[in-house]
Amino acid sequence: MTPASGAAPTAAPTTVTVTTTVAAAPPPPAAPVLVEGRTDLPDSVFAVRTGRTVVVYFDTSPMRTRRADKFDHIVRQTLRAVYGPIAHTLLAAIPDGKLAKPKALLTSLPSRGIHLPLKDGWTLSLWPETRPGRDGLLIVSYRTLVDR
Repeated sequence: MTPASGAAPTAAPTTVTVTTTVAAAPPPPAAPVLVEGRTDLPDSVFAVRTGRTVVVYFDTSPMRTRRADKFDHIVRQTLRAVYGPIAHTLLAAIPDGKLAKPKALLTSLPSRGIHLPLKDGWTLSLWPETRPGRDGLLIVSYRTLVDR
């Protein structure tokens, strides 16, 4: 059989397969060391891990606070239990009592947060969380997350 007059012969279809390899994104330089769910910590403090987020609760009369120096002390006492030794390394670079500015603790930090730089553009962030008290807001917990 010959092609109709004036028609060009057609070639058999070909299939081309292109394979690309995408490198997996490197893991974050810090991650919670706690298991999912609730973990009791000393002094009636406890942490709740949900995925990459951990909330540390300290809503007891000797722990809740309005003072930046006391909040600093609580974070230094508990963050290592959440992230392991890297938390100690991060906090060692900040002088005691200087993690949060006194006026910002109850005003801007609950929404803005405190951001501690890690390597490769990662940051360990924490946000103080408040609740109303008899004489104004109290810091009763903090939420933390490692993100880019």
